[in-house]
Amino acid sequence: MSKKIKRSISADRFPRMVEDTAFLVDRVYMDRGELDLRLRDNYFNLYYKGNSMAKVTVMPAGKGYEVSIHSKFTIAADGKQDLRGLTGYDRKVVKASELRKVLSKQALDRIASRIKRVNWGEEVTFEQMLITDNPPTPEFIIIDRQVTGGALGRSRLDLLALRPVRVGSSEYKFVILEVKLGNNPELEGKVLTKQLREYIRILDDDLPNFAHCYEKTYCQMHAMRLLGDRLPSEIKIVGPVEGMIVVGGYSRMAKDAIDALRQIKKSQPDSIDERISIWNRPSLLMKASKPL
Repeated sequence: MSKKIKRSISADRFPRMVEDTAFLVDRVYMDRGELDLRLRDNYFNLYYKGNSMAKVTVMPAGKGYEVSIHSKFTIAADGKQDLRGLTGYDRKVVKASELRKVLSKQALDRIASRIKRVNWGEEVTFEQMLITDNPPTPEFIIIDRQVTGGALGRSRLDLLALRPVRVGSSEYKFVILEVKLGNNPELEGKVLTKQLREYIRILDDDLPNFAHCYEKTYCQMHAMRLLGDRLPSEIKIVGPVEGMIVVGGYSRMAKDAIDALRQIKKSQPDSIDERISIWNRPSLLMKASKPL
């Protein structure tokens, strides 16, 4: 039996966390895409332009929160020309009443400016653009990013989304998104043969576990107002799992890579390919997909 995957906060901690982090959810909403909050196993990650700027662990009742920030994004980085020696995390436990100060707009702005110094990768930026350009709607919900654990082990999905089985339905199915820039050599075949096909099979085989996990994740994100007001408070997740290869930038190289993927499909066919599409625009709801 595979190890269970969890992307939610324990029931005895969640109501308190919702109250204590309401200010942060407001900030995420006001930033219109640069900030992103994702639930994990009794903690959440706060992202800035795709980079994890803070990990906040929800401690048991009365014990507050542990806030972890990479050393490169703390005051220790200020004034340093070479950041390679800054490793590990700065961790502090704070009371609930102190959380607003530790994660204030001013504090997060300082962390964001340090993240810019590190010069994040193009692909991480493209991933964040996809999240920003595709806010949750009844037709498509990006429910998680950088998904690992459970039956996936150390494998890591770029993005995990939900799509209704039909218009107006409260039954949704998983859509795995592998995000690549047009110049990524993985587009030459690995993204299909070693990644997406395998990930689809893993989620297919362990669907009850992943469905239970993300039905709870969805409910908590809805309760925190992270999904807007157009979506139902609860959903049911069913199969089959689908996949997308999302290609952006470097258009001439991207075209060659997509053509090569089609040739791989012809020479190394797989029944799962009928559930995989290629997208080459930031908006995943536009009619821009092409069959593999």
